Parts: sequence; C-alpha cells; structure tokens
Amino acid sequence: MSQGAELRALLKELSRVAASSSDEDRSVRLLSRATDWRDTTLAAAEAGGGPVLLPSDFEAAGNWLVECAGRLTAAWAARSSSIGTFRVNVWRTSFTAAVVMAEGCARVITAGRAPPITTLAFCRCVELLLGPGRLLLDHFAAGCGLNAAKPFEVAAVLQTQLWLMELLFRRVLLCEDLSVHDEWLAQLAPPPAVVAWLESAAAVAVGLTPPAPSQTAQATYKVTAQMALVVFPLVMSTEVTPYAAAIKVSNSLQTNLAPMQQQQAGQLPADSHGWQSHGHDRRLAQQLVQVLPQLPFTMQLLVEGGQLQHEMECAESLGIGWCKALDLLQALVSLSTPSLASSSSIVSSWSELSAWCIACAALPRGQALTAVLIGQYESQPAAQRPLSKLEETLRTSRHLAILPAASAVQQELTGFGAPLPAATVAAAQTALWDLHTALCRSAHQQTAGNVDQTWHGNLDSTNQTLLTAWRLHQCVQRDISQPFGRHRTAMAAAHCQMLQAVVCDAGREAAVLQQEREHSILHCCNLASTIAVCGAMCPAVLTLYPALVDMQHRALLAVDGKLSSSVAVMRLSMAQAAAASPHVTAHMLGSGAMEIMLQQLESSDAQRAALLSAQHGEVAGLLAGAYQALVCVADDVLAAASSGSTAVETDALQGAQRSLAAVVNGMNVEPGVSGGGQAGKTAAAVAKALRKEVQPAAGQLAAALLVLWTGSEQRKQAALELARASAARSCAYLSCSNVCGGGGPAAGQGLGSQRCSQCHTAYYCGTACSHADWRRGGHGRVCRALAGTQQAAQRH
Repeated sequence: MSQGAELRALLKELSRVAASSSDEDRSVRLLSRATDWRDTTLAAAEAGGGPVLLPSDFEAAGNWLVECAGRLTAAWAARSSSIGTFRVNVWRTSFTAAVVMAEGCARVITAGRAPPITTLAFCRCVELLLGPGRLLLDHFAAGCGLNAAKPFEVAAVLQTQLWLMELLFRRVLLCEDLSVHDEWLAQLAPPPAVVAWLESAAAVAVGLTPPAPSQTAQATYKVTAQMALVVFPLVMSTEVTPYAAAIKVSNSLQTNLAPMQQQQAGQLPADSHGWQSHGHDRRLAQQLVQVLPQLPFTMQLLVEGGQLQHEMECAESLGIGWCKALDLLQALVSLSTPSLASSSSIVSSWSELSAWCIACAALPRGQALTAVLIGQYESQPAAQRPLSKLEETLRTSRHLAILPAASAVQQELTGFGAPLPAATVAAAQTALWDLHTALCRSAHQQTAGNVDQTWHGNLDSTNQTLLTAWRLHQCVQRDISQPFGRHRTAMAAAHCQMLQAVVCDAGREAAVLQQEREHSILHCCNLASTIAVCGAMCPAVLTLYPALVDMQHRALLAVDGKLSSSVAVMRLSMAQAAAASPHVTAHMLGSGAMEIMLQQLESSDAQRAALLSAQHGEVAGLLAGAYQALVCVADDVLAAASSGSTAVETDALQGAQRSLAAVVNGMNVEPGVSGGGQAGKTAAAVAKALRKEVQPAAGQLAAALLVLWTGSEQRKQAALELARASAARSCAYLSCSNVCGGGGPAAGQGLGSQRCSQCHTAYYCGTACSHADWRRGGHGRVCRALAGTQQAAQRH
C-alpha cells in the first residue's frame, strides 16, 4: 500500500475513533500505526526518487484532520464526569495520533517544497491545534493532567503542538499567493484564536517546574526554545499583519513569557549539554555572528567549481550546517529579548553592532550564491534539498538586520557614555555602509526578478540600516560637530534610488502605506524618517526625487493620531534632519509634512506628555531652530545674488525672508525643560505658536526657495551632486544588483572593479553596470563635469 493510501486509511480510522473516545486499545493501536507511517513516509521523502504524497493526499489530509478536530471537540464537550479520567486518556491518545499524522504530512511538505496550493489545502489542519489542541492545553494548565509523575510527556505534547504551529505559519509566510495569507488570517488562524492558543501553551510551559531528572529539564528547555520560534515570527513578520498587536495586549502571555525565560536559564545543571543562560545565549550569539561572514565564501568555493563541487556530501553538509547555525541564532535572539514590546539587548555597543552588520551583510550575498548552487545541483536532489532549505532560511532571516537598528534606537534614547573612540566610529560607519550596500543591491535584484514575497521586509531592514547610520552621526555630533562624510552622502543617493525603483516605479506605494500590514506604523515611521534623513545627507535627492517627498507626506498622514514610541522616534529624526538642512525644512513646508508634525505635537495629550515629554520638547526646539536656519540660508542666497555670483529673482525671496525673520525674532519659542506633564504642555504650546504664527511666513519663504532650488539649472547641478555622491561607492551605478560582489563599499574597494576611463572618478563592479549607468543612470550627461571636478581637485 502506498503512503498516500495508508494515510487515507489512517484518517478514516481516526475519524471513527475520535467520535467515540471509549475504546482505549483501539486508540493505542491507531497511535502506533500513525507513528510507523510518519517515520516510514519521512524516510521515503528524504531518500528522494519522486513525491511520496500527492497534492490530493495533502488536501484529503487537511479536510479529514479538520473533520476530526470537530469530532474531538464535540467528544470533549460530551465526556461523562463519572468516567472522565478514562475518556480523557483515550481522547488524548486519539488527538496525539492526529497530530502525528499532521506532523508527518508537514515534514514531507518541508522536505519536498510542495507548491502553494498544497500548502493552503494542508494548512487548514491548524484547526486541530486551535480547537482540541487548546482544550488539551487548558486541561493541563488547570492541573487536571499535569502531574509530577509525567511532566516529560506533557512537555513532549506541548513541543509537538508548538512545532506544528511554527511550521504551518512558516509555510504560509513563504507562500507567494496572497489569497493564502488572506484565508489564513480571516478564517483559518485569526489572531484572537492564535493568541488564545499561545496563552494556553505558555500557561502549560510555566507549569512545567520539574524536579531533578535531566531528561525532563532538557525537554522543558526545548519547549521554551520552541515557544520563542513561534512567537518571534508572529511579532516580527512583515507579511502577515495583526498578530503582533494582539500579542502585545495579552497580559496573560506577557506575564508567562518572562518566567519561561527565567526557568530556561536555571532549569538545566551547569554540566548539562543543553544548559543555557542569558549570558551564555548572548556569548553564543556573538560567536555565531563572528562565523556568519564566512557563509558567502564557502558558497563561492562551490560555485567556482573544482573538486569540491563534485563532492555531493560537501554541499549537503554545508547546507545543513548553515541552516542549523541560522536557526540557532534566531532562537537565541528570541530568547534574549527581555519582552515582546522592547528592543533586544543582545547588541549592547557600537562595537558589537559592527559585527552584527558584517554578519547581516553576508545573508543576502549568501542567499544569492546559494540560489546559483541550487541550479548547479539540479541533477542531484540529495544535495539540492539542503541547499534549497538554506536558501529559504536565508530569505526568512533578513529581519536579523533590524537588530543593529533596534540597538541604535535604544542606545540613542537612553544616552551613550562618553565620547566614542574614533576607531569604533570608523568601524561602525564602514560596517553600516557595507550592510546598506548589500541590502540595496538585494532590493534591486528582487525588483528585477519580480520577486515579491520578501521585498517589504527587505525594505524596512534597509530603512532601519540607514537610520542607524544617522543615529551614529547624531551620537558623534554630541561630542563634536562633524560634516557628513562621503559615505553618508553615497548612502543617501543609493537609498533614494532604491526607494524610487522598489516602491514608486514598482507601484507599491499603497502596499507600503496600508495600515492592515503588521508593524505598519513602524514601517511608515521609518519611511518618513529615512526620506528626511536622506535629504539632510544629500539635499540633491529632494530635488531629483519629488515622488519621495510626496510619499513622506502620505506616510505622516498614515500615522497621524497614533500613540507609539516609533512615532516619537520618527519625529525626533525628522526634526534633527530639518535642523541639519534648510532643504529638508523647505521641502517639508512645501509638501505639508511640517504642518502635520506641528499638529501632532500640538495635540499631545496628558498621556503623551507623561510618556514622551522630553522627546517632544527636543523636537519642538529643533523645529524652532530649523525655521531660524531657513532665515539664515535665505540671507546667504540674497548675499550671493547681490555679489553677482548667482542670478536669481530676489524681490519675492527678500520679502519672505524679512517676514519670517521678524516673526522668529519676535517670539520666544524655547520649549520648557521641566519634567512630567509640564514639559509636554510647554512643547505643545511651542508647536502651536510655530504653526499659527511662524508657519505662514515660513511657508512663503520655503516656496520662494523651492522655486530657486528646483529650476532647470539647479536640477542639473543636483544631478552633478548626485553623481559625485554615487562616485564614492564601489559601484557608481545606483541601481546595481550585483549582490555577490565582494570587497568594501567605497570607491576602488570592490573586487574586480574598474574605473571610468573618461572621468577617472566613478568605479563600477563590471561592464554591465558601467554601460547601464551611461545609458540609464545619467552618467553620460555628467561624465565630463566629473572629469573637470577631478582635475580641479588634483590641482589643489
């Protein structure tokens, strides 16, 4: 009998057993047969040689398991109290058999990379967990079945449920068919049902307080790790939406997760092979981070050929080994997070952040090389399967790049210590630039290949990486004022080109700004912040990418009225950018973004004041300074015009400058510095004054300046400035998608890079990018001007 036929026979028998819950011997025999089927089927799937289960088998399994879930739920409700213990044992055995069958199907799907339609058909069996699975967990949590004699069995049941849920959720995330996501959210696994199931699972896990037996302690530790693997994707994923919000408002889940981590740190003896503590987790994570940069090199050795390429065991071992390393790192990150609502403490310094950036830069490069290897091993399924799993793991590990940014936010808001050593700053700057380059290239590669399933997560990782570089600059600024280095200008140019291509040109503005996505507030905040920060780093981008200025305004509207620390951080970053560049201030005034920011500050209520008063006061002060800087830059423009160095119409500009100067000089707009709610009220009062009294005159001056800054001649100058910025990169083509390119991020550092033979300024990773930049990137229009700049620099 084939595995598919045996599965159908088992499912029919399960349906009959689940309806009665009275024949103990029959349920035990069923569980034994189901276990044998699972092991045999999995062995056949791993051996290769064709599919062991057909799509129709998975569809039948999903339908039968859903039907059995309903029968088990009905049987539980109808059980007799007089013989309830016996019936519960039979019921539990039947449920375990159902889970074993589901586990077997799920493992076959994972081993065989089944198509999306198969995923949807089978994932309906999540009802088995959310229905009878939760009933059993509640039974354990109530103490009815959780006894000191068999805690290992309880832990095993819980771990199996957690593992199955984690696999189902991952398969849904990896599915490119958005209808699968929609049905999963709306019907199969709505957030309230999933969170209720997680609450029951966490309650059982906390109840597992085993005595000395090492086997039980090991199992309990695995439960904690598996719980993290379920919760972490639900909170961090950008592909499925409302789970994070539902989890964060669950007091029960939040309360139980902290004791789980405490148990996990102290349950296993120090000499146990599985012992972990928070400090040990952190050290182990740092060791893995040091190893990850070697991933692209090992993949490159196989790609280049030689004897290693013909050693199938080598490719198979590398795929399995790197997968395990990445899975372990993600688990350690999850377990080291103090709470679901806070940033991870696994990165605690700029030095550690540099190492994380270098490791995260290896992920997209390793994924690209692994995809090449998969094609090379097409005729060798045994080697191809672990490589395919590695490619999938690398694709879903992009969120690790958010860790450095989360650490930077936390460090900036709590304050750094005294001045950062120059070597630390330089190392962090280079590491962030390298990571940003890898992510931008990956984004262009995905867009060129019409790969849609991970673009949103990659976009936010890239946004947060740029913001981290900005926060490093702000940190250094606290010690000594420094101009923006060429690397930041180059990052801003590359980032805006990436946003234009990945979001605007691809028609994804609505998808980026829609409120239904998970973490949509955070993503909108990061988007608005990065556009302002890019303008401060390289003002030319605001002139050349007007669609981004409009998108910033829309992102601010999307988060209007939201109470979130992300919104507060966004306002601070945007205010810092405005204070650093009058161009940012003028464009924010022209688009209406400044009006929205002032309205948000003005409407700060008592709750906001209590939470974010200090930040509100700093933002108000920065915006007041930005208006004063606008007056100063208008003075400079008028002085240049009067000296004859520029030819501009000065009447309107001069009148607007005088009006704004009179208003600003006549106002006291310094925010208060007292604590508590008083500071918040002072900041709101400053915002109101700025909006009602200063904003009209500032808007007129901004309009006059924008006419000057966006004219045809000024656009040519902006294009030249952008070309200079891009020339600082290892590949000057801003749409470069060469993810596998090695070497450093700066000009001349790319492996095999070549310099333009005419301007001797721009470097390219290859002829494909140099030709594309000449024809489509605009280098042909500025090459001669760049050559003149280069010659002038050499003369000086």
